[in-house]
Amino acid sequence: MEGEPLSYEIGPLATAESKVPGSSGRPGISILDRTIQSRWNIAGYVDVEADVNDKLMFSTAARYEQYSDFGGNLSGKIAALWKLTEAIALRSSINRGFRAPSLQQVFNGQTTSNAQNGLIRQTRQLASNDPRLDAIGIPQPAPELSWNYNMGFTFNLGRKLVFTADGYQINVANRIIISEVLPVGPAIPILQTVFPPSTGIREIAFFTNHINTSTRGLDLVLSYKQEFKTSGKLLVSAALAMTSTVITSEKNPPKQLVSDASVPVRLIDTISIGLITTAQPRQKIIGNLEYTYAKLLLNLRVTRFGAVTAWEKPAGIPHRGQTFRAKTLMDLLIGYKLLNRLQLTVGVNNLFNVYPDKVNTTYASYTNGQVPYSRSGLQFGFNGSYYFTSVQIRL
Repeated sequence: MEGEPLSYEIGPLATAESKVPGSSGRPGISILDRTIQSRWNIAGYVDVEADVNDKLMFSTAARYEQYSDFGGNLSGKIAALWKLTEAIALRSSINRGFRAPSLQQVFNGQTTSNAQNGLIRQTRQLASNDPRLDAIGIPQPAPELSWNYNMGFTFNLGRKLVFTADGYQINVANRIIISEVLPVGPAIPILQTVFPPSTGIREIAFFTNHINTSTRGLDLVLSYKQEFKTSGKLLVSAALAMTSTVITSEKNPPKQLVSDASVPVRLIDTISIGLITTAQPRQKIIGNLEYTYAKLLLNLRVTRFGAVTAWEKPAGIPHRGQTFRAKTLMDLLIGYKLLNRLQLTVGVNNLFNVYPDKVNTTYASYTNGQVPYSRSGLQFGFNGSYYFTSVQIRL
């Protein structure tokens, strides 16, 4: 729903003195952004498992979904488990996935305003069903489709030691992105035609199916548990996750947009590419130690986040990136059972008060220290240590 009219209307001061529209520093939700939308969908799921013999098991699953606005889709999965020995087993699966565009990606529109060079400029994120997108060659978002391939093995040494390794690859086709902000003006003639000066719109963005991606990863998990007759129980685990995502293909911009354009037209650029490919750690290691004795519980967790890289596009110079170093955090928890149904817990997350690296002070994204930490590449939060206590009552 739209906000109070005074929050978004362009008054005389905004017109005469280039002030930002609305009664506050940022304009509110205008009546043009108001929308009430809904959809329905139904789905059916079937899963069948069968033991071929005492060493080999197969399973298959199928899911059919029917959307009121996207039609139907049939997805499926095939998996197998092969016990080589009592201690070692191989497993593998293939499945096809489906994701319909969300309601926000189809119907959400947003208008922002700011003053640039003495003029009020409106940036419009267009709803995907806006007919003006058809005029510039942008179709409504279609569902994303994916194929997921997985293969791994498990190793059990009695009931104490368990090791698992799983490799996977996920290919996503027709991935939905939010486009780069495109300037409305003579540089891209079709935009100047579709969005004349009377609209007040000077920049646009929209959701569109524009890229295909591939994600590969390897997950390793080792766990060990030991119960002592007189001195409690020990549980030790370690996990390593490695993952990498690349953009395998990118669609060409519509001919309507590039025709007679005097500037390069790209619907995805450096920062958005980085958010997909370099803004998440490619390695993550987690170690966990838990010891219980009588009424006492001790838990220590160590997490190492791999390095990430964030990008920016400063005016007048080439795009540049900053790599933020890997960091290690430690969490500690102590619990004590006061009564049979009452437990007191105290703990601290980020015991040694570790922070991410700060943005280089010469970068535009540093904004004179207002935003010292990256907004487009962050391994963990920047709130430092967090101390807590809790009381648990079991009824």
